Amino acid sequence: MEVKDEIKPLVIAYACEPGLGSEPGVGWNLVHALSRIRPVWVITHEQHRKGVEAYLAKNDDGRVHFVFYTLPRFFDWALVWPPVLNFYYYFWHIGAGRLGRKLNKEHHFSIAHHATYVRYWMPTGAARVGIPYVWGPAG
Repeated sequence: MEVKDEIKPLVIAYACEPGLGSEPGVGWNLVHALSRIRPVWVITHEQHRKGVEAYLAKNDDGRVHFVFYTLPRFFDWALVWPPVLNFYYYFWHIGAGRLGRKLNKEHHFSIAHHATYVRYWMPTGAARVGIPYVWGPAG
């Protein structure tokens, strides 16, 4: 098996923001750890833009590249009604996978990593990018 010299990861983390716990913290810590050894591209939800950009304004070393994605406004109702939040999340991953495929054509990633939210019963956008992918961490 040939080993690639350059590993170029794309992380799909619906929740990813510095200074927060739970899922946003899991996403952020994974991205931060990966960026110590490789440049990383991240697709995350638009709701994390403010926190991420505030952090990067003070700490940007050019190794993490964020792309913020949200569904069309039509789906916003699902964000405020907890029983159907998974509906929003499911469709967000479909769109993030499409966006990942588009980004892959430009950046040629070697691996996609599904970071948050990990649910064993729900598909991941990372599988739609068309390259090998990692699923997890799973709790």
